[in-house]
Formats: sequence, C-alpha cells, structure tokens
Amino acid sequence: MRKLALILGSALALQTGMQAEAQVLSPRLGLEATRKGIGAVPVEIWLKPGATPPPGAVEVAPDRVLAEATPGALEALAQSGTADYIAPADTFSAPQPEAGEDPDDTAAKAVSLWPSGTGRGVTIGILDFGPVPDLPAITARRSFGAPGHGDHFARVAGIVQQLAPGARLLAASLPTSNASATDVAHAAQWLADQGARIITFSGATYLNRRDGLAPLDRLVDTLSARGILWIAAAGNEAQRSWTGWSDDSNGDHLTDITPTQSAITLRSRGGAVQIAVTWDDWGGQRAPQGAWDLDIVLRDAQGREVAAAHTPRGAKGEPVETLTLRDLPAGTYRVELPLRGRGSAVRVRFVALGAVDGISPTVPGESIGSPATARSALAVGAVEQPSFSTARYSGQGPTADQRPKPDLAAIGWGGDGQVGTSYAAPRVAALAACLMELQPELGPVQIRDRLAKLARPVSARRTMLGEPSGWIDSRGHDHL
Repeated sequence: MRKLALILGSALALQTGMQAEAQVLSPRLGLEATRKGIGAVPVEIWLKPGATPPPGAVEVAPDRVLAEATPGALEALAQSGTADYIAPADTFSAPQPEAGEDPDDTAAKAVSLWPSGTGRGVTIGILDFGPVPDLPAITARRSFGAPGHGDHFARVAGIVQQLAPGARLLAASLPTSNASATDVAHAAQWLADQGARIITFSGATYLNRRDGLAPLDRLVDTLSARGILWIAAAGNEAQRSWTGWSDDSNGDHLTDITPTQSAITLRSRGGAVQIAVTWDDWGGQRAPQGAWDLDIVLRDAQGREVAAAHTPRGAKGEPVETLTLRDLPAGTYRVELPLRGRGSAVRVRFVALGAVDGISPTVPGESIGSPATARSALAVGAVEQPSFSTARYSGQGPTADQRPKPDLAAIGWGGDGQVGTSYAAPRVAALAACLMELQPELGPVQIRDRLAKLARPVSARRTMLGEPSGWIDSRGHDHL
C-alpha cells in the first residue's frame, strides 16, 4: 500500500498549490487509484516531445498514449521528467438498450436497397461488450478484461452475421462495465492486426472532449489512414443530456440551466447512476488547463444534499467532473453545478447514465459521444418505425467544433423489445461489407460515399447538424 499512498499523496499535493509546470498527475487520478486498489490503472499520458512511451502503451497521437500502470510505476513516471501529464483513461460500459415495440415491416420488404453481396472475403471486427457467442462466422476471438455477463455482444454479432452471412468475423470482447479507453485501444489494435477492414463499436464515452481530439477519436483517424472503416454508434443518451454555457446571471455561483433555473431535475428508477459533466476548457494540444471549474451536487426533493463531487482541477486538469452512486433510490432529485471561473463563457455538457428515466430540461443536441465524434468515424444514429425519423433516444450532434453528426442512421431494433444505436451500427457495418465484396478496391472514404447514395431520407429532421440526412434500409433482410 506504500506505492498507493505515494500517488495519493502526490495528487493531494498537486491539488493544494503546485505550479502548473510541476504538476504531472491529474487531480482525478488519486480517486481512480483508490477504486482500482494496488492493481494497474488505465491512464492517458501526454509525453514530452521525444520521450519513450511505457511498455505496452498504444500510441493514439504524437506524444499521446493510452497505457496501464501500477500506482508505483505512475509515481516513477511522474518523477522521471518524461511525462507532461497523466490522467485517468475514459471508461465505457455496455450501452443500456431502450424499450421498443416489435416493428411491422411486412408491407415494406420489397423496397430494400440492399446490394446483392454477402460480405464474402471481407473481415469485420466486432468490438463489443460481454461474452462472445458461438457463431460459425467468428474465426478469432480475444477478451480484453473479464467479459462479465449479458447478451449485448451476441445481439450485435447476430445482426452482422445475418446481414453479411459471407463475412469473416473477429470478436474482441470488453467487460460489460468499467472497460477503459486503454482496453478499447488494445482491442482495436488487435482487430487491425488480424486483418479487419471494418470495425463496428457500439460504446460511447462522455468523459472527454467532443471535438475529434479525444484519444480514441485520434486512434480512429489513425486506423482509417490504414484503410479501416470504423463504424461507431452515436449513443442512446439524447433524453438524458443537457448542454449550455458557463453562465451565472444571478450570482448564486451555480451554472444557469435556463434563464430562471439553476438545477437539473433527475428521475431515478433506483439503481446505479453516474453523472458526468465536461466543459470546453481543454487549452491547447498539450496537457489540459483552463480557467473554469465545475462541481456536482445532488439534492433530494426536500433540498437536502445526497452526494457531491468537488475535485479541484489544480494548475493542470481535465475539465471533467463525475459523480457515481452505486444504488440511488428511486425518486426525483435536483442536480446543481457549482461554478468557478473567469473569462469568456464555455460550453458545458451534462449526461446522466444508468438507472435514469430522464432529466429535465433535456437538450438532445451535442449528445453524441466519443469515438463517434472522430472525424473519420462513420457515426450511426437510429430511426424509429413507422415514421423513419430520428429516434428520441439517438445521440445527436453537432460535435464541439460544430461538425454535423451522426453521418447515417439505421433501424435500431435489437429483438426482444430492445432498441438502440448499438443495433443500428452493425446494420451499417454489414452493408459496408457487402459493398466491399463487390468492389474490394474501395477505401473507407469511397465506401462512405456509396453508403450515403444507398440511404433513404430521414423524415421530419429538426436540425441540420444534429441528425443524419439518410438511413440505411435493411428491411427484408432482418429476421430478429
């Protein structure tokens, strides 16, 4: 435990006044080390120019890596002078599906634009959560952490095999909860090394920047340059998201949620809940630093404080605050975002994950997560039947740098009353494989163009930057 005490002591010292140039360990890292104990901690490392990355690290950008290290190794790295900054890696969990009705597509099976290919000769990498099913098309599999329980992977793989029955499938499985961006990076690297031409991933994180410069966004761009098409689900959090500005018009030191409201109403159905708040104050390309800091305070219906998160950013620090509750009782709560800062206002983004029925007010715009925000990712939203408009839960753009996202949509039906963008993404991956079979010389950009030409118009679009213009019609081929 001495090594753990060292890292926690360092983090505490950093929070209480070290100069920016001396601060290496993130103020949030001590909390992550406490959760992990003395085991390896997944981290994101900003290396100084020319420094050698730790063994086993995955490079996601020049001088930026994702790695795992014990608290003692992190302390040694911080003291070595080779790291500019070390922060916790982002976390992922298996997306929670929404409830939906069994679609009746019998009247439309003849109108599908699906091509004649089956994906033969194309290798699809499925990067997903939970145990890998026994499907004959899966020719190689590897787990990146204990898979846990659940059928999310099985549903996604079943959709791919059904719609691209000739494709070769690779299976990279992640834990159903608390998978790290480091796990995802290692899994993606393995799929690429095994020859995947397409990678479909249904996970999303909301703990990083959403301007295409998050670690996994940069990794997606690197893999795209190698000829790999990355298909990313847009996420299911549109109805559990809010975004606004770091304003405090009435001087109560709380972020203005509306001109007359200083709190977000959260409805818990009872269970584990995570609240994540980020704000666009990352600084330049080097270690994050800025002028704004936010906290999270959760209050019950009577105004009593239930829980709070007050992690100071320090001289350097990610503009991220999280509050995790393992078993929040069912009921209605108020979430306040205490605000400290100066200078021009920045965008603030709030998302509630887990056992949350909804929040109020809701702002669906900018609710898309990483790595769907990557410039090279083909981000996939979901449409609902029979209107074929954007599903209410489907993550929406734009990105923080105002790029339109998602790029396409598909039906989000996953069987057994489940819907979500998790099940839309593999439909697009299967169609991409069918196109690659027919024209194997095409690269990711050309395949994206072909997919766009096959898409049907999304009806009743409310925003040009936040909803896709077209959706992929797989009706007549789906048998879930």
